[in-house]
Amino acid sequence: VIAILTAEDRRFHVTMVEADERKCAFLQQAISTLDLPATIENDRVERLASATASVISARALAPLSQLLTMSQQFTVPETRLLFPKGRNLEAELTTTRASICQASRAAVNSAPKLRPFGKSKRVSGAVNR
Repeated sequence: VIAILTAEDRRFHVTMVEADERKCAFLQQAISTLDLPATIENDRVERLASATASVISARALAPLSQLLTMSQQFTVPETRLLFPKGRNLEAELTTTRASICQASRAAVNSAPKLRPFGKSKRVSGAVNR
């Protein structure tokens, strides 16, 4: 989806990571048919060499705490993480917060606030994000 949304702006290049060869074949066909600025890595994300990404997205891959761990080697402070979550969102946020606390009590105060995407609140006519 990200490759399709950014297809007209050739400054962007999307690298997809997929371990399943059948899914890679489908994705390659879509890339060719739609002339998308994208490539596919037929591998598991855990085996990829470190690199820097502007955006990391994963759907139905792992719980949030694992996604944060797996994406660490590809992030810089400016990296955006898009991890759509379903009905277990609150439990995953609770588990992730607990993991952060266990890893380093001192880092909790400076850690980014975890919040569900799209649940912003209006405050005095402005959007609080």
